[in-house]
Amino acid sequence: MKNFKQLGALTIAASLIAPTAMAQDSWTEETLLEALAGPLTRSLTGCDRSEAIDPDAIDAATKRSANLSIEFEFGSAKVKEGGMVSLLGKSLSNPRLACHDFLLAGHTDAVGGDDQNLALSEARATALRAYLMEKYEVDAARLVIRGYGETDLKNKDDPNADENRRVEVITLTSKKSN
Repeated sequence: MKNFKQLGALTIAASLIAPTAMAQDSWTEETLLEALAGPLTRSLTGCDRSEAIDPDAIDAATKRSANLSIEFEFGSAKVKEGGMVSLLGKSLSNPRLACHDFLLAGHTDAVGGDDQNLALSEARATALRAYLMEKYEVDAARLVIRGYGETDLKNKDDPNADENRRVEVITLTSKKSN
């Protein structure tokens, strides 16, 4: 039980058009790719990143989400290797997502002060970006960082719950040209 309290679960929610619920162990690279990029189409090729979506203009009602648990030690921003972070890294480095940019939006639970939580949420998002860049060669230009602290709790009934400690991965661009 002590180890459980020392570990924080970080949730990653990938933006999608319609909500999707999957059990933690049912994610595959293909289902995550579809969640992040949408269904595979043959007619679109090439990339056009000229019209990035403003991270502050994303409509929560229209994004789809896929929750992945990535563990951090309590109060830490060090990414624990393996599991869902590996699946995310493989997916983000897949050529199918090459035309997409992503917002890594860090969140915390309500333990600690506002300034501390804001800094920790940004540090976790930054650590995840660094990990994805180093281990999976994801281009830093494709990963935008924002820290939100405890301002958007996933579990408002339990502000200190593990699921509030998360990074939300939101698709910012998906412009393709023929």
